[in-house]
Amino acid sequence: MLLLLGCVIFPINVICTLGFLIVPTCVPCSLRQAAKTLWYDRPRYVFVEFCVEDSENVKVDLDDYKVVFSCKNADGVELYNEIHFYARVNSKDSQNKRSGRSITLFVRKWKDKVGWPRLTKEDIKPAWLSVDFDNWRDWEGDEEVEAAMAEQYAEVSQAAMIWHILGWLPWAQMTARSFDTDRGCIYNALYG
Repeated sequence: MLLLLGCVIFPINVICTLGFLIVPTCVPCSLRQAAKTLWYDRPRYVFVEFCVEDSENVKVDLDDYKVVFSCKNADGVELYNEIHFYARVNSKDSQNKRSGRSITLFVRKWKDKVGWPRLTKEDIKPAWLSVDFDNWRDWEGDEEVEAAMAEQYAEVSQAAMIWHILGWLPWAQMTARSFDTDRGCIYNALYG
């Protein structure tokens, strides 16, 4: 009798003699492959997207150190990915969302505002894993950038409001000096 163990077929007596744990697989390895996976990092979450159109029998097993994803695509091919995370995650506060084209995981980081240089614990990147550059952004140090953008927005908003008022009032041709010295003109233009 022969037994399929992984992708290798062993005679059953060799396995029993060597003391291997016999774990039969349901799907031959030729029909099982990894799903294309995209990921990107944010201050509180890591987003992982398994790109599978028309998925069936979707299973996502997430714990604090890894995720195991499996499903079947429209062609009946079983897809299987196992990812050991770069750092610990909060599996209780994580979610997943299924659409017609993909399954997206919102994986909550254990430590907020700590950047991940990669998704996997190992330094080797699998061929099926890629960074989602459409959604990637360098968020580290964003506090200073956001404060500067807010200040710039306030200045631009104030200038736009002044130019909007000056542009729509009949006295729009006034110079800045006459605007400052002749405040009676403003009253007459608005209420006159």
